[in-house]
Parts: sequence; structure tokens; C-alpha cells
Amino acid sequence: MISRGGFAGAGPLLAAAALALPLALAGGGCRGKDRPEILSPGGPPIRVQVLTDQAGQLILSAPEAVRLSTVPDDLLRTELSLGDRTVVLSEGEGFRLAGQQYPSPIRLVPVGPGGISVRAPGLAGSGRSYRGFLDLFNLGGKIRAINEVSLEEYVAGVVAGEMPADFPRAALECQAVVSRTYALYNLVLRGKGPLHQGFDGTASFQAYAGRSGETDAIRQAVQATAGWVLTYRGKVFPSYFHSTCGGNTTSAAWVFGDEEIPPLRGVPCDGCGWSSSHRWKLALTLRQVEGLLKGWAEENKIAMGELKGLSGVEPLPGGYLRYVKVVHGGGSFEMRADVFRRVLNRGGLGLKSTSFEVSEGPSPGTIVLEGRGFGHGVGMCQYGAGWKGRSMDFGRILAHYYPDSELKKVY
Repeated sequence: MISRGGFAGAGPLLAAAALALPLALAGGGCRGKDRPEILSPGGPPIRVQVLTDQAGQLILSAPEAVRLSTVPDDLLRTELSLGDRTVVLSEGEGFRLAGQQYPSPIRLVPVGPGGISVRAPGLAGSGRSYRGFLDLFNLGGKIRAINEVSLEEYVAGVVAGEMPADFPRAALECQAVVSRTYALYNLVLRGKGPLHQGFDGTASFQAYAGRSGETDAIRQAVQATAGWVLTYRGKVFPSYFHSTCGGNTTSAAWVFGDEEIPPLRGVPCDGCGWSSSHRWKLALTLRQVEGLLKGWAEENKIAMGELKGLSGVEPLPGGYLRYVKVVHGGGSFEMRADVFRRVLNRGGLGLKSTSFEVSEGPSPGTIVLEGRGFGHGVGMCQYGAGWKGRSMDFGRILAHYYPDSELKKVY
């Protein structure tokens, strides 16, 4: 789920000749003989940072041998076995790996299709296997891991990270097209950056599960839509998506400050009622919220007294708030609703969206936030697509969530 990601504004975008929309593949799951373990690489390369920078060490493994070389000069090349556990240590300005010292950066390329697994000691969610190759950088003693793959291989890892694999086939195809479009838009907009930088592999851009999360159904959905993207007037656009809209998506212009275009204005959604986040309540104490807001206010040089209450300001299309009014002992101020949500969630309070109303709680000093949806509310509602995917093909679903958009095959 993209929490923001990408870049606002139009910028130079990729255009391609329109082709006829292919017939959607019906049904879900996979047939016994259709087990595409290896994806057909396609599209431009994309670089993704797969872990936060790790102090000290990483643990690598690979079922086959890997080729190690220095980059970008390729002055040193060797082949080695990582096995089930090889520790990479930051040492000086380089690395120590399998008893040998190497300069930074180094590139690891598997000789077979098994990929390379990367794990950080004590870090939940690490230990995933990745296609393509892995570049390691020693940045002041911290190790950064950048995975480079083709766009199609990346999309498979994103569908695995962003949508349950048991969603209908048409919904998985929607996610593949939307994630490919979003990545391509940002690739074109950002251009080729330095080797040590890559797109974020978390939900702040797109959650990337690598090879580990792929299933037959996901690989088939990616290959069935390979090269297809969403466009508006011949150009790709930031095709945002989120988990659950709660009944209506909202405008990217209001939420992100993007150029207002018809595909991102917001539409009614009648398909996400089966999501557990369609309607929700969050009970909090004023003191819980006050501690977090005071920290944010201090960072932004805003004087704030004792928290007295909260209220929503300027509901956007779909009910999403633009601002939250904070009433405190020294007066009041208004903060952007998406910032309010971010501040609360950094403190572990679990505010699912900015579509909510505030009321007094059952006891003094408590409040209840009653809301709907999960995420920013812009673009495709994933649970809505999951419901519609039971009876509609991916082209019709995308046309609903991104009105006036067109599907084009760009490679």
C-alpha cells in the first residue's frame, strides 16, 4: 500500500502507441502444468533498497554459486559459494566476506535461478530471496543492500507484497498493472540515479517481497499483463492504490497536491464492504495523543499546551479529512490530516485512515475516532478490486477506479 511514494507534478512522462486491450484471462488459481517458476524478464531495470541500512553485518545465502565483482569498475571478479549462511561484515571502508576482504561496493550475481537471500540479524521481515543481482555498499560502517531486477520481476515481488495471493486472478492482474504503472512513472520522472540509491522496498513506495513471496497465481497475473500500463492522454501517471476506501476513493490533488486529472479524482466503490477495515473505531486517551502531538509540535516550533480535544476540518471527496484541528490549553492549530495520521502511527496508535469523526469517549479524558477505510484513499481500492474481480475482468476494474484512463502496452 503506497503511503505516499513517488513525486508530485507532471514532469516528462513515457508515451507509447495505444494497442487494443487484450482479452482478460478468466478464473483464478493455476492449472497443474502452468507453473512458471521463472519469469520472463522485461522492461527497464529498477533498483530497490531491500533493507534499512544495517550496522555491522548482513547474512546471505544462495542455493547456487554466486559471482562477486567490484562495481562499477569490475576490476576484481571471483566465484564463491554462500551456502545457507555467509556473514558479511562492514570492515574499514569495505567488507569481510567468507574470510576475505573486499572493497565497497561489491556486486553478487547468482549463477542459477535460485536467487540470493538477505537477512539482517534481529530484523523482522528480513530473510527474503531476490531475483536479479545484489549490490552492497559500506556507507560509514552501515551496509546498504540494493537489488536490481527487470521491471517485470520487480512487479511480481510487489504484487506478492501488496495483495493477498488468494485474491481473484483479475484483481492480481489489476495490481500488476497498477504497480507497473506506478514504478514506470517514477523511473521516468527520477531518471537514472547513483548506484547507492534505490527505490524504497517498503509500503512508503511499494512493498516489495522479492522472489520469496511469489506464487503461481501471482506469476501468471504478471505475465498475462506484461508490459501493460495505465495512461492518461498517452502518458503514464502515478497510479496510487490503497487497501480499503470505505465506500468512495478521493482526489490525489487534495491528498498529495498532484496535478488534478480525471483518473485520480475519486469514484464511488461498492466492493470493499468485506474488508475488516471498511468501518472501524479507535478509542484513545487524550494523554496518549497529547504526548505524540507535543513531540511533533516541538519539532515544528509550534507552542502547544494541554490537549483539550480534536475535530476534523474540510472533509474531502469520500469523507477523507484535509485537516485536523488540535484544541489545547494555549489555543488551537490545524495540521494536515495525513501528517496527523503519520504522527499517531509512529507512536503505535494504529489510525487506519484520515476518514473519521471524533466524539467523546465513555470516560473523562478519552475520545473515540470512528472511521472507514485503510490507507490514503486515492486510486484503486484493493479490497474493492478483490470483490469486483469475482465477476469482472481487470480492464473493467481499472476503468472504474481510474476513469478516462487507457491501457497501453509499452514493451
